[in-house]
Amino acid sequence: MDVMELTVDLILSALLMVSIGLSVYLARALARLRRDRVELSNLIESLNVSSTQAHQGIDHLRQTADLVGRQLGKTVEQARALRVELADLSERADRVAGRLEQGLQPTRFVPATATDLPSAPRALSVPGPALSSDHAIGKSAAERDLIRALRMRQG
Repeated sequence: MDVMELTVDLILSALLMVSIGLSVYLARALARLRRDRVELSNLIESLNVSSTQAHQGIDHLRQTADLVGRQLGKTVEQARALRVELADLSERADRVAGRLEQGLQPTRFVPATATDLPSAPRALSVPGPALSSDHAIGKSAAERDLIRALRMRQG
């Protein structure tokens, strides 16, 4: 029995050594898992904080975009109103220019005799609309400026 006992003791010792080795390995693996679990918990917490900050940033961007959108809408409406006014002024200027062109068209040339010639040149009188009042009712500042410029050009 001595050999048998010795063999059994050796087998048990070997199995005990293997189980001790596996225990050490499993203990290290569990320690690693616990450490990784703490790191994972910290990572999840930082992701939650980042997510909250991102949501706050998105809400702030939405508010800013709404504000800028309203301001842009007002600016677009003002631009549309100015475009309509400019088109109206352009149309009025075209009509005034047309009336001025009609008034400045050359008259038929009639040869004059020597006695009909004046001694000094006279100012050319231009028939057409009366441009007397700078502050006529319904005239905008642009129209008054146009009339003033046309008068200065005539002399």
